[in-house]
Amino acid sequence: MRVLHISTSDSGGAGIAALRTHIALLESGTKSKFLCLYKSTTSVPEVYQFHKSNKRSLKKEILNRFGLKLPNAVLNKRSIIGRKGEYEIFTFPRTDLRVHDHKLVKEADIIQLHWIADFIDYPSFFANINKPIVWTLHDMNPFQGGFHYLNDKETNSVIWSDIENDFIKLKKESVDMVPNLHVVTPSNWLGESAKRSTIFRDRPIHGNFYYGIDFEVFKPIKQEIACEILGIPVDGIKILFSADNLLNKRKGFDLLLAALDLLDKNLKLTLITIGSTFNNQVLSHFTCYNLGLIKDERLINIIYNAADCFVLPSREDNFPNVMLEALACGLPIISFPVGGMAEVIQTGENGILAKDLTPESLAEAIQGFIENKYFFQSEKIRAEAMSLFNKKRHAKKYLNLYNEMLTSINCP
Repeated sequence: MRVLHISTSDSGGAGIAALRTHIALLESGTKSKFLCLYKSTTSVPEVYQFHKSNKRSLKKEILNRFGLKLPNAVLNKRSIIGRKGEYEIFTFPRTDLRVHDHKLVKEADIIQLHWIADFIDYPSFFANINKPIVWTLHDMNPFQGGFHYLNDKETNSVIWSDIENDFIKLKKESVDMVPNLHVVTPSNWLGESAKRSTIFRDRPIHGNFYYGIDFEVFKPIKQEIACEILGIPVDGIKILFSADNLLNKRKGFDLLLAALDLLDKNLKLTLITIGSTFNNQVLSHFTCYNLGLIKDERLINIIYNAADCFVLPSREDNFPNVMLEALACGLPIISFPVGGMAEVIQTGENGILAKDLTPESLAEAIQGFIENKYFFQSEKIRAEAMSLFNKKRHAKKYLNLYNEMLTSINCP
């Protein structure tokens, strides 16, 4: 069995999760390959970069089909110039890349799609694939138009409804051309959302496909050592927050800051952040350490171990890698009851779920942690994580699905 993973990138949240699935399958003995448009890894075998040598111009076709008068520069960009609105990302379902013609696609028995925005041209790709497709969803974009989460779509619905609806129609027409397609979601929340969508409501949807991670990379070390390496005082309460961009509204850093502002100013509390665009003036009464945007997993593991808890205040999220990584280090998580966090975090066991999506509720949860309202056992948190996010189990679930789909082809 030859499996090909297709992902726009091998980095970023979705790219890392896709790459970890590829690694888990390789370790299981599966013939797995990984094709991406943007390649950063050099240490993982069988990862290939798609070179833009085989492409065709779709500018006129796109403009004619959707009646758009857009500058050339926006056709393959991750944001659109000229339309107002506040949103994280908006992507097109059309590109000038002929991925279906790639030799790795032709060789594969199973195609596994991941985050494919700005990479896959929906009409040409799905029209030319006559083999089973597994589509692992990492956000809502595959069953929305150009937006990647529901809140962005609803917030900008008046301005964007025309192009959003056109893109949904195009995606459905394209996906409907594939007879053997199964949808996989890490969280049940995303699976239920997909079931209600126009594009996937008639497709088999498999929820609870938890990601697998490497527990030799993400593991506990002594907090004193971690703090010494980072130059962070070991005393007091240390809270960790991480996001590629700290200004990403969906990730809720503003809600965390508002919650911390409600706490007693005399608390000896330290905020540690990983991510870009940090404002040094965000908190005047607590110590802040912004460590910047970090990609090295070994260093990230040290940072987890320097903290006392991880706060994950996302307004919307599927199944963030940071949740798995923090739990693997035995770190309790304080989160809102949304997405995959609501399914994994159990108050008093491996973290605290705030009652609702407000700074007041988040502050109450943080205060409960500070007051030792719950007694967390790091060893127990890690042991449960090792069971839930086991790479072998992760690979086996996919292999069972692959075999089921291949068998259905050969059975009348």
